[in-house]
Amino acid sequence: MKKEYAGRGWLAHLKPKRLMLHEARVLGTLEREGIPAPKWIAVGNTFKGDAFLITEEIPDTVTLKTYLAENHSRSQKKEVLRALACSLARMHTLGFCHPDLYSKHVLVNPESRKVFILDWQRSVRIQDLPWVVRCENLARLHATIEETSLSNLERLAFLSC
Repeated sequence: MKKEYAGRGWLAHLKPKRLMLHEARVLGTLEREGIPAPKWIAVGNTFKGDAFLITEEIPDTVTLKTYLAENHSRSQKKEVLRALACSLARMHTLGFCHPDLYSKHVLVNPESRKVFILDWQRSVRIQDLPWVVRCENLARLHATIEETSLSNLERLAFLSC
């Protein structure tokens, strides 16, 4: 997976490179803390001066939205949602806020039911992360899950985890 941010002028290149370096640092921290996210491979500038970040490919995965829309058993969905809830709880305990937490930024391996959280460039780390910020992260994710994918009971179980 490769992310590229092309900018205009020298000032436009500073912000994207800073974002790439930030995301690489965050991914390193997440790996050390055991939160499932892609590992970064390289970060830098292209010969044109555009910033880039290369992360490992996570094979055999689908987005959370796709996984929940497919015909999986209730217990399989519950296992995935529980794994995601544990990852989110750990992430929040460490003070990470993920303002881009959408179902398309969560990958699921349908066989192992392991989850991976993507797109950390806008994340911030706050000591004693406020409860309202945690709820905003969950609400954003919850809003991107199709209504027909989960029953109200399954949604409640996920949010209460």
